This record gives sequence, structure tokens and C-alpha cells, in this order.
Amino acid sequence: MTVFYTFTRIQRRLGPTSSRRLSGPGIPRPSGDPRWIPLRVSPAELRPSLTLVTGQSFRWRINPNPNLKSTSHPNKSSETRRTSRPLSNKGSESLKTSRNQPNKGSETPGTGGGHVVGEDGKKREFEAEFVDFTGVVGDEVVEIRETSEDTLYRLPIGYIASEGTEAMIRDYFGLNIDPSLEHLTREFCEGDPRFREISGYFPGARVLRQPPLECVFSFICSSNNHIGRITGMVDRLCETYGRRIGEYNGKDWFAFPTLSQLQKATEQELRSMGFGYRSKYIVGAARKLKEMGGEAALDELRSKSRSEAHAFLTQLPGIGSKVASCICLFSLDKHDDIPVDTHVWQIAIRDFNMNISGKSVTPRVYKAVGDEFRTRFGSYAGWAHNVLFIGDLKEFSHFLPEGLRPIPVSTKTSKKPRSSDDTSDSVELETTKNTARNSTAVKRPRDQI
Repeated sequence: MTVFYTFTRIQRRLGPTSSRRLSGPGIPRPSGDPRWIPLRVSPAELRPSLTLVTGQSFRWRINPNPNLKSTSHPNKSSETRRTSRPLSNKGSESLKTSRNQPNKGSETPGTGGGHVVGEDGKKREFEAEFVDFTGVVGDEVVEIRETSEDTLYRLPIGYIASEGTEAMIRDYFGLNIDPSLEHLTREFCEGDPRFREISGYFPGARVLRQPPLECVFSFICSSNNHIGRITGMVDRLCETYGRRIGEYNGKDWFAFPTLSQLQKATEQELRSMGFGYRSKYIVGAARKLKEMGGEAALDELRSKSRSEAHAFLTQLPGIGSKVASCICLFSLDKHDDIPVDTHVWQIAIRDFNMNISGKSVTPRVYKAVGDEFRTRFGSYAGWAHNVLFIGDLKEFSHFLPEGLRPIPVSTKTSKKPRSSDDTSDSVELETTKNTARNSTAVKRPRDQI
């Protein structure tokens, strides 16, 4: 079952938080650094709840909240990506148009109570002044706190935070891009009516800048998979082959394995850990990447063109165009790359009125959809795609006013047999308009996360 989290408006405010910094490298300390340090970034620029646990990265967990209470959850989600909701909409009202104002009785981010839905299918209601996440950035365990006014961080294991720590975290969140997300959002609103209508409901949804090696092998695990299972696979890779960082909140945390560490993996061992046919891809990709220049060659793709990056990545076993686009967008600074899955395909037909002939997402169709996004949104089209994608998910669409909720385009995949290691980009689809607003796709393209 997919894990997804939904958060709402803060009811209280945090007290003053120290902004003291220590210069120089991190200083080892067994108990870590207890201070919450503000990033000084507005909610319109960053919402961790719309960024960390929405299918870009699989290293983050929401921290236990003492205000949770369990109730049954009527709809167990089968969505495979991007499933969270921000604490509030405060600071984003200027981005809304009059058509964005909620209808009477509609539920939008920032109103009412909150809930978290876990793998057990239970909905836990709560009211909270903040939401905390724990994950790994580089070789450090990091806690992130989202409030209605700022995002804060601390290091719970091993080090006192330094100026270098903040630089690392800001880089991870893509906070060094110019122009700002608010500026990009205003430009996107001018270029597309659908984006203009819904963007005010999903402020601060950023695109991460992850370590390329971690992103490559995480998304190799994503093929034909859902977010909870991908997270488990990435955890097992780290626990088996990565370096142990320490224990926090009852969990052992590990750094993502280096390429040399991943080369120790065997297909038999990975299959025994539940990786299935992806075992062959992981072993093969580790071997092939080493032959192609290793981690240094992968990092160099940040300075290459999108087409050069795709040409490199698709030589690795288990990587087709969709996975390559995810890696390019989420780690290689290819801000105009568009991962085309069922949701994006629906957006192209329904919202962009694209006349896509045929019944498959062929390389030609894949490029045409990406080009349409790039024409509308420019060099940061992938960031606009991120918001439109979130707005297309059923977990989020019911936060929109009824008149803005998407009408899904149903898809049906071919029954043609295929081998477990088939990474072809051509996936058979059958398209029909579906007037049932809450209907879902029967099946998804196999490369969908």
C-alpha cells in the first residue's frame, strides 16, 4: 500500500528559535545537535510536505506525532507517486486568481483538521503546530521541520551543524536556483490556465537536487512499483551495502552505498531481499556505470545537455526514457525534463488538448508531450510539471474546488506478454474520456513509479 501523508494549517506558533551558527567543519558529538536552525525560507518557496515524501526521494520518514488518533480509512490508495499535503496556504494567496477561491464547503490545504494515512490503512487525525521529517542527506541524518512561516533543520546524530551543513541542505532542496520559485510560479501562471487555476493550492512544491548515484539506483527500483515498496527496497540497499550512520527514533540510519559498495551486490542476494527482476538491473547498472567512468562520469552529466544525459543513462540496464527523465529532473539539473507517465499523459490530452494519435507512448509521443510542456513553461518546465502532477492525483484533487478537479482520462494497457526485464519505452494505451471525476486508471505504463 502506498504511504501518504496529509497535513494542515498550524494552530499555534513556535517560540523563538536560535539562529546561531558555528563556523568550520562539523564537530563530532555523540548526541548530535539539538538546535532547530531556520533556513529563512518562506512557505511559498518550500513546503517539505509537498517535496520530501512525494516520490522524488525515498529516504524520508514523517516523525511520530503525539497528537495522532486512529480512525479507519475508507479508501486505501494505490497511487504510486507524490502523495502529501502541506500544513497551510499562508503566504501563497497572492498567487491565486479569483477562480482559485474555494467553493463553499470545499476542503483546501490550510483549512480544517489534518490526517496521516499509514501502511496499515488507518487515518490518524491530528492538529499540529509543525510537522517533522527525518531522512539522510549525503552522509548525515537530518531532521526537517515544516511550520507555517519557515522550514527548520537539525542534525540528531553525530555532529554540530555548521555553515557547510546549511549549504548542503539548501543545495539538496534546490534553494540556490535563480529565479525564485515564486517568480517561476508567476511566469507559469501566465503561460497556462490550468496551472494558474490550481497552483495556489500547492505552494512550495520544489524539485529536489539529489546525489546522482542515489537517484539512479532509487529509480531503477521504481519500475512497476509503488512508493512504500520502493522505500523498502532503498532502505535494504542502504542497510546491506551502505555505511551505518547511527540510531535515531528507534531506527538505524545508513548512508546510500557508494558505487564500489554496490558492486558487491549479487543478483541472487538481491532477489533474496525481494528486489525481483530489478536485481539484474541493479547488478548490471553498477557494473556498466563503473565501465563508463563511475560516479565522476555521472556527476559530470550536470554540465551536459539533456539529450547527452539521456544517451548516457539509457545505456544502463533498467533505465528507459521515463526513469532517465526522473533522474535528470531530480538530480542532474535538467529543469526542463518531463517524466511522462499516465498522469502527465492525461494532462497533455485533457488540459493541453494534445491530439495524440495511436495507442502507445512511443518515443515520438514521449518527446511530443515533453516539448509541449517546454513550449508552455520554458526552461523550468519540469517544475511546472511537478505542480500539475500533484494536482492530478486523487489524494490532492479533492482539496481543489469541485469545478477545478480533473476529469481523468482512463487508460488501458495491452495484454501482450512481455519479459520481466523489458525496458522498452513503448507502452500500449487505449484512451477514452471518462466523465466520472473520481475514476482511476485501470493500469499504468510499466515504467511509471
